Amino acid sequence: FLIYNEELEGTTQVTRNLVTVGINEVVVSKSGAVGTRIEFAGGTLRDVEYDTGFGKIHVNVRTKNIMTLQEKHSLRIVIDYNLEMDGEVISECKIDILATDK
Repeated sequence: FLIYNEELEGTTQVTRNLVTVGINEVVVSKSGAVGTRIEFAGGTLRDVEYDTGFGKIHVNVRTKNIMTLQEKHSLRIVIDYNLEMDGEVISECKIDILATDK
């Protein structure tokens, strides 16, 4: 598990993130200014609902690739995915997380 907070650009609103790492799967749960739960698993297409301060947005997340590298004092997670609406790619995305010991 990884837990971290992020501020939305231009605001003081905070979103709490919980990242759960499993075998060939990563789940990102957000709560606060933005709320969602995204399950990433290689080659899958998932329906996702983002709860924003302006309303709810429905998108599809197509996971292209997940890489996790765990070493003695660090964990790196890289996820390549597309956001899709109505079968069309609206954004090609990448999450790259590096967590290290304090």
